[in-house]
Amino acid sequence: MAPKRKASKRPTGPTRCHYCERTFEPRRIEMDHFPVPVQHGGTEVVPACIPCHDHKDRVTALNWSVEERKDAFEQLWLLLAVTGVIAEVGAKKFREGDDLSPITLVLERLRFEDVEENWSWLRLPARLFVGKMLRMKGEPVVQDFNARQRERRRKQERRRKPRSRT
Repeated sequence: MAPKRKASKRPTGPTRCHYCERTFEPRRIEMDHFPVPVQHGGTEVVPACIPCHDHKDRVTALNWSVEERKDAFEQLWLLLAVTGVIAEVGAKKFREGDDLSPITLVLERLRFEDVEENWSWLRLPARLFVGKMLRMKGEPVVQDFNARQRERRRKQERRRKPRSRT
């Protein structure tokens, strides 16, 4: 994944978009709150070209082309298969409207850790869809990321505290 920047930093030279990985001049780049959106308390940002940022934040998934939605879903389904989530679910039937429909499974079982580790092989529609999922209130990916951040802070605090010798 691209290095994260503080919200106040604006690129001064050509910068690579976090989603499509193309290089743009600073005037064509916006800073996007990722992985945790600002409405969920996110402070980390990544550079995003205006077309990717618009597509992720300002165009509803229903207005994406059928090919884009299908590609995003197939990539994320493959990610669930690679990380063992689908095998975990086992022989349960996936029916439309069921709690374990394929779309529900992607939305509920995708973990930020898995996305982060496999970001490099996800294609653009899947990357944008993950960003769109993160904007959804109560999204498990956001909760997973926040839990990991809290655990990291706890570990850092434990390292800083001096140990008392008895």
